[in-house]
Amino acid sequence: MYGMFSVNEKEGGIRMWYELYEGNWLIYAIFIAGGIGFLAKFITAVVYGSLVKASDEMGSSKNKLMKLLCLKFETFYKLKIGVNNVDTFVDKYVHKQKFFGIELSTWENFSGQMTVVCIAGAVLGSVWGYFLHCGQDTVLFTFLCGMATAFLLIIFEGLFDIRGKKKRLHINMQDYLENYLKAKLENEHLTPELLENYRQAYFEDKIKEDKPRAEQKAAQKQKKLALQEETAAVQEKIIEEILKEYLA
Repeated sequence: MYGMFSVNEKEGGIRMWYELYEGNWLIYAIFIAGGIGFLAKFITAVVYGSLVKASDEMGSSKNKLMKLLCLKFETFYKLKIGVNNVDTFVDKYVHKQKFFGIELSTWENFSGQMTVVCIAGAVLGSVWGYFLHCGQDTVLFTFLCGMATAFLLIIFEGLFDIRGKKKRLHINMQDYLENYLKAKLENEHLTPELLENYRQAYFEDKIKEDKPRAEQKAAQKQKKLALQEETAAVQEKIIEEILKEYLA
């Protein structure tokens, strides 16, 4: 059973590794990695599925991520910042979504890493078994177990349709934020203010046509100072928000 090894060669470390291999401990490790990978894929699929369902009615959704995203989006416009790249904005906060304190992107990457572990276990385990002279049947069985487990993980990836769920989630969120909420917020927080400034400037010019130019200049100067103060206040808020967002 011990192949070409002599009694002396089987002593110590070599014998221990040989017995571990013959005891199928490597196969057990591969199955454990496969089980962890399956669990990670299942969790990722379930979380993405719930997010997709919530994003179908994003405006009225009670989902925490949807509410947070809308609140953040509105805050940018209230601070007169706006959001130029909605696509990046969506990706940033979706990737930060957590399950049991672990980011969703980490769960997704971890499931892929377990597939790699199973393949590596099959290949390296076969080489290891060959050098330990464990026998062709044992080496082949170990290789097939590792590759079969990796193949099953790839199959589950397709069955759970994680990529499809991610794509649909992204489309739903971007559609609502860009085609509805963005236009609404621009009308509420940006356009009316500009229009009001133009109206005030126009009517004030009409009223003050008979007044001295000095008074007009003084009034315009006062307006400029008020706008500068308002701009400075907004800039302070923007800086504070950016510091909290990126330096926290």
